[in-house]
Amino acid sequence: YDGAFAVRGCSFQGDGTGWAAISSTNVSACLVEGNAIRGYINGIAAASTGETRIVGNVIEDCGRGIGAGYQRVTVTDNVVRRGGRGIEASGYPAVVRSNNLSAGSEIGIVVQSEAIEVVGNVIVGYGGDGVLALGSGGVASNTSSLNGGSGYVADEDDWDGIEWVGNIGYRNARYGIRWRAVGVSTVRCNNWFANVAGEVQGRPLSGEDVSIGPQFCHVGSSNLHLDSS
Repeated sequence: YDGAFAVRGCSFQGDGTGWAAISSTNVSACLVEGNAIRGYINGIAAASTGETRIVGNVIEDCGRGIGAGYQRVTVTDNVVRRGGRGIEASGYPAVVRSNNLSAGSEIGIVVQSEAIEVVGNVIVGYGGDGVLALGSGGVASNTSSLNGGSGYVADEDDWDGIEWVGNIGYRNARYGIRWRAVGVSTVRCNNWFANVAGEVQGRPLSGEDVSIGPQFCHVGSSNLHLDSS
């Protein structure tokens, strides 16, 4: 991988006490792809001074599934099951796309950046909030359901805000979305439905959002991808 740090296609089995299955610091670029990881404090703890890519890994029973940071960060197509926190990403940009997270005890996804891109993730059954977005950018087409906190928490840059478009917050123990700061966001085409404490908190419901029962493939098995029919 251009002479930089790369781990591909490996399996790691820990006993829950090891710091990380895969860890990088002070490298020019980092690629972690297609690995199977179980039983660490951190599944992947990756950072570089250039591009950090975490792609297509399966991570189970870790205190934190993925931590990625510093500069250009992309976390895509990973599966994170059980454990504590799911994914934490920071960078410029910080891209978290098409990941599947389930059954963690803490928060699902935390992203902090002035160029957030959180798209197409499914977060189910976390003990805390599903998604916490801090900064500015876009959060679109995610499903966050059956979590112990709110589906989403927005804490955004007062100048740029975050575009919230096409997200689903369903049957969370608190709100569909909780606005910790109101910024100047674009909010449209989201579906907040059957959340215990209410659909939104911290600002009025957008006139372009809805509250309609989503048609998932199979809620009982935690398959919360939308049914194509």
